[in-house]
Amino acid sequence: MVSITLVKNMIKVIIFDLGGIIIPGVAHPISVLLSKKHKIASKKIEKVIRLYWGNFAFKRITEKSYWKKVINVLKLNETPENIERLARIIMNKTNENVIKTILLLKRNYRIVLLTDVPKEWFIYLNNRLDLKKVFSDIFVSYKIKLGKPHLVGTISKNVQIYHYVLQKLNVSSNECLLIDDHVENLVYPKKLGMKTILFKSSKQLTKDLKKLGVL
Repeated sequence: MVSITLVKNMIKVIIFDLGGIIIPGVAHPISVLLSKKHKIASKKIEKVIRLYWGNFAFKRITEKSYWKKVINVLKLNETPENIERLARIIMNKTNENVIKTILLLKRNYRIVLLTDVPKEWFIYLNNRLDLKKVFSDIFVSYKIKLGKPHLVGTISKNVQIYHYVLQKLNVSSNECLLIDDHVENLVYPKKLGMKTILFKSSKQLTKDLKKLGVL
């Protein structure tokens, strides 16, 4: 068993996801809101939202086109502009406890953002949160043309993103700690030798960071 002190000494980089950790994930809450309004099961709505997510995340379609597809498939009496507004209401919420934790970690570690939020959302969030002041390095799927495993729903695909990040940061896998709210996104990094934390809450995150000795 690797000691806490050894883990602490090995880790140089801590990589955070954005949606579901620093801000809420959008798919579930927006599905609930649309479900209440249109009397359609939220699970059905969320399934359609996630169906086209990859195309949106990789900038193959605009946000307006994305929501148009969702509206047409579900036959909603809705406008893309209204759903865009709802998405931004959700994204206006920030997990301040996580931000405080990141700023504490930043004193001793290189803090990196790895996210697949689409271009329009990233621009909006960067303007609101000034992400470049929080993170030393930022990797966004639409810019680097690589996605995480949960984008395609399989662990075997979309793993090249982790090799890309390690190469760009010029660090080895055992020098990294990856924090994500999707278990699929942690399986391959763990095989590479990264330490990983499945995010569930800010309280749990603090507890797990302390267990590793990095906080």
